[in-house]
Amino acid sequence: MKIKQIELTGFKSFAERTLLYLHDGITCFVGPNGCGKSNVSDAFRWVLGEQSAKSLRGDRMEDVIFHGTDSKKSKGMADVTLTFSRAVGGKPENGNGGSKEDPEADEIIVSRRLYRSGESEYMLNKRQCRLKDIRDIFLDTGLDVKSYSILDQGKIADIVNAKPIDRRFLIEEVAGVMKYKVRKAEALSKLESSKQNLQRINDIVYEVKRQINSLDRQVKKAERYKRLIEELKDLELRVFKREFLSLSAILKELVSDIERLKELDSSKRSGLSDMENRLEARRIALVEREKALEEIEKRFHEKERELSDSETRSAVLKKGLENYRADIERLTRQKEEAVARREGLEKKASELGELEASMTANAAELSGNIEARKNYSTEKEENIKNREQSLDNKRKELFKASEAVSGRKTELQRLHAANDNLTYQEGVSLRDIDTISAELAEMKASIADAETFIQAKTLEHRQLQEQRDALRVDIDRTAAGIEDKKTRLSLMREELASATARMNSLKELIVDRTLSDFLAESQSSEGHGYEVLSDILSANKEYEKAIEAVLSEKVNSLIIENIDELLKAVSIIKEKKLGKTSLLFTGCLNSENPPSEVALGDGVLGRTSDFISFEKEESRKKAAGLLENTYIIKDLRSAVALRAGDKFRNKILVTLDGEVIDVDGIIFAGQGREILKKKREIKELQQLIAEQQGQISDTENELVSLAANLNDKKENLSGMENRIVEIEKDLSLAKHSFTGQREEYERRERKLSLLQTDLTRIAGEKESLNVLLASKASEISTLESEVKEISETVEFLQQQLAETRKEYEAIQAELNELNVSVATIRERLNALKNEIGGIKNTISDLEKIKETAAQDVLRAESHIKASLEELGNIENAMKVIASETAAMANELSSRREGINAEKQALADEGAVLKALRMDIDAVTQELNEANTNAVTHKLKIENIENAVSQKYGLNIEGEQILTEGFEPAEDEEKIDQLNEKIRDLGPQNLGTIEEYEELKTRYDFLSKQQQDLTMSIAELEEAISRINATTKKKLREAYDTLRTKFAEVFTNLFSGGRADIILTDEENILEAGIEIIAQPPGKKLQNLNLLSGGEKALTSLSLLFAGFLIKPSPLCILDEADAPLDESNTVRFAQMIKDLSNETQFIVITHNRMTMEKADYLYGVTMEEKGVSKTLSLQFSEIENVVQN
Repeated sequence: MKIKQIELTGFKSFAERTLLYLHDGITCFVGPNGCGKSNVSDAFRWVLGEQSAKSLRGDRMEDVIFHGTDSKKSKGMADVTLTFSRAVGGKPENGNGGSKEDPEADEIIVSRRLYRSGESEYMLNKRQCRLKDIRDIFLDTGLDVKSYSILDQGKIADIVNAKPIDRRFLIEEVAGVMKYKVRKAEALSKLESSKQNLQRINDIVYEVKRQINSLDRQVKKAERYKRLIEELKDLELRVFKREFLSLSAILKELVSDIERLKELDSSKRSGLSDMENRLEARRIALVEREKALEEIEKRFHEKERELSDSETRSAVLKKGLENYRADIERLTRQKEEAVARREGLEKKASELGELEASMTANAAELSGNIEARKNYSTEKEENIKNREQSLDNKRKELFKASEAVSGRKTELQRLHAANDNLTYQEGVSLRDIDTISAELAEMKASIADAETFIQAKTLEHRQLQEQRDALRVDIDRTAAGIEDKKTRLSLMREELASATARMNSLKELIVDRTLSDFLAESQSSEGHGYEVLSDILSANKEYEKAIEAVLSEKVNSLIIENIDELLKAVSIIKEKKLGKTSLLFTGCLNSENPPSEVALGDGVLGRTSDFISFEKEESRKKAAGLLENTYIIKDLRSAVALRAGDKFRNKILVTLDGEVIDVDGIIFAGQGREILKKKREIKELQQLIAEQQGQISDTENELVSLAANLNDKKENLSGMENRIVEIEKDLSLAKHSFTGQREEYERRERKLSLLQTDLTRIAGEKESLNVLLASKASEISTLESEVKEISETVEFLQQQLAETRKEYEAIQAELNELNVSVATIRERLNALKNEIGGIKNTISDLEKIKETAAQDVLRAESHIKASLEELGNIENAMKVIASETAAMANELSSRREGINAEKQALADEGAVLKALRMDIDAVTQELNEANTNAVTHKLKIENIENAVSQKYGLNIEGEQILTEGFEPAEDEEKIDQLNEKIRDLGPQNLGTIEEYEELKTRYDFLSKQQQDLTMSIAELEEAISRINATTKKKLREAYDTLRTKFAEVFTNLFSGGRADIILTDEENILEAGIEIIAQPPGKKLQNLNLLSGGEKALTSLSLLFAGFLIKPSPLCILDEADAPLDESNTVRFAQMIKDLSNETQFIVITHNRMTMEKADYLYGVTMEEKGVSKTLSLQFSEIENVVQN
């Protein structure tokens, strides 16, 4: 992987788009301080994902965006794009550093963009991605912000000064385990998350299981309730259906009756309508006749009215004539009376003039007396005013004194009322204290009882919790025991399977396959099997080899007892063309003449037959004498020595190691088939298998018992938890009640304390009130004495005022009498004057009346003449009207008789019509009753339909419900029984079933999740284990290689000396740090801190370059890394990076000319405009060509 170019836009001092082409070899960036060279290094670090603003020499990440200058505006974003090529880059085209890359080479384009708003973007091949995606690409490539690829002067010094654990990244980069480290961190994170999730799921599973156990009983009751409801539904639907069908049939009959009655009603109403129409026509005709009669009557009445008016006018005229004649008589008398009254009035006026003069003289005399009395009255009035003023003053004093007394008495009454109120309050407080004290005593006893109850419940709760915890421990122990038993059972089954397989394997080894086939055929043909010699004999373990050696091929001999079987077996062997088969025919064995005894000793252990045992005595008889002539000797040397003698010359000798000397002296040696050993092992295995089967059976029984015991304990635990929950509820209620009682008790105590305080306050206030009462009583007594004195003075003044007023009133009475006399005279004078004036007016009026009466007489005579003429005309007209009225009366009489006859006929027709209407009403009533019944039945049917629809959501009419074959009474009885059972069950929450199913589904899901998490944890732990193993191996290899390379590079850069790296913990390379040991030439081993700055830098570079030699990085950026080096060290440093540049692209930021001389490409960074960086490129190969030309 090579870097082709880097593009900067708005990054730090690179305000404009700057494209820097990077080439193989060494590219140097040079320029004065502060021109922005290090910003190129920061751009590489930033685009590769650096998150620390301080590492980029800023306070905030927004500091990487160009902030602007005096002449340039700030940028809104910073953008850096890095282009990688998987192939080596092409050669440059021109001297400015430009190059043309192979268009077919694969490219990776990484971009990072930051806006001033804080938004950040990462792009991979021009597509938005995550930082993690970019980091994953560069894992273990050396291109990472935390790797040794990008180094500045400070970081180089930090390598030496850092803690050992912080230097681990060097060995990790060399080993290429960064991806393993990242994956391990992810796996550990997932593992921790999975464990937490598992813990949560375990808690949830336990809680859900507890809820399921809690709901189990409720669900059973709810299911029973649901079953009863379903059964009740079927019965009620059947009853409803039966009633629906019955009501429908009745309704159908009623509808038929209604139709019949409607038809009858219609026919009767039709006849009624015809009759009513006929009657209505006759009535209309009658009405017309009546109207004609009314017209005649109207004209008759008009004639009568004209006649009456004429008679009235005639009477009026006659009366007017009489009135006019009477008026003439009256007016004549009035004229005569007026003349007589005038004469009398003139005489009376003369007498009244004389009386007026006399009365005027009397009035003048009385006015003088009135004036003298008025002056005396004024003096008395002034005296009265003075006395009233003195009396008012005294009354005011009396009022003030009385008011003061009243105020004091009011205050006294208020004080008495306050005293009474305090006495009342004192009584109430005493009663309240007695009541509260009694209540407190009761509450104290109740609180004590509640406390005792809570303590008992708490103790019971604690005991139950302890029992529950113990039971849980017991359950866990039992469950662990079950798991242990299951594990042991599994192991035992594996051991049994292993033992069985071993036994079967041994059986296959000891039995020849052809012989097995022969035995199978012989058993199928003969109906029985043959015994094999190795099956019927056995020996101790130490003699097995000797016995098997002496028996050799005979150990698997078939034992045959008669000659026919022998011949048949031989013929079968021949027919089957079997190999050589050993047959033991008992008839050939010589068991009658046992060989002579041989003395033991000299290595002779005994006759072989003595060391053989048989399972049955019959078997011993069959094989008797087979080994009678054979002896077991201790070893071959002894056997050979004994065989040389005469005693054992005809004997077969066998050693414990299995060497055999036969009767001919031939010695047989070597390993046998170990048939007896295998037979013994088979028997042991059979015994072991039997024992294991017994143990397995016992273990399975124990498992069943433990499982049953575990279930019982779990049920006990569930019951105990339910009991604990009930106790907790009781405790909660009791504590709540206790708290309430306690608070009420404390409240009552506070109230009692307040009442006692009030009693003390009331006593003090009563004492104060008593003092005030005494003081107020004394003040009232003093004020009442003053009021009494003022009252006496007022009474005296009132007496004087009364006497003065009496005198004044006498004068006023006299004065009034005089005034009355004067007023009377004056009134009489006025009356005389008025009377004289009235007489004169009357005389004038009488003259006028005389003249008016003469005129009225003339008018009356004229009216009499006109009235006599009009009266003659009226009497003539009355005679004509009378004759016309008589003719009209006759016509009216005849017409009335015809109308009355027609009315009688109509009345008869009306009776018939009434009868018909009564018939119609009867039909209508019957129809209404039928309609009412139909509506009633319809309502009943609708009620049934609504009831079924609301209760069961069904249409009773469309439902196919079987009603035949069921007795209604039985159905009703069953419904009552079911309702009673449902009532006995009480209200049930059918949602519990659904809740139970949901919990069960959730429990199954959580259990599956639990298993998945357990498997995931196991897989993660296994993955972490594999990662650790791989990482350990790679780290160990990298460590060993890095040690060697570090020593070589150090020696090269320092021209001698020695260096090494040591792990802080050799046993734990995954966590160990790296200690650096550096000894420059001519110096003893010392602390790294004692090295000079240049030595520290060169030591760090030696370690870094050693890493590059082992695992080259595609890119290395050195930012003034050579600054602390002297001239000679700089030369070696430059040569080293020149050598490494064959595999690694170097970007070197330097001020050192020696370093520049090693560069292949040179970029100059300058600031033509303050604050804005620009670059110039130069290729040294082009310069060389120019110089040569």
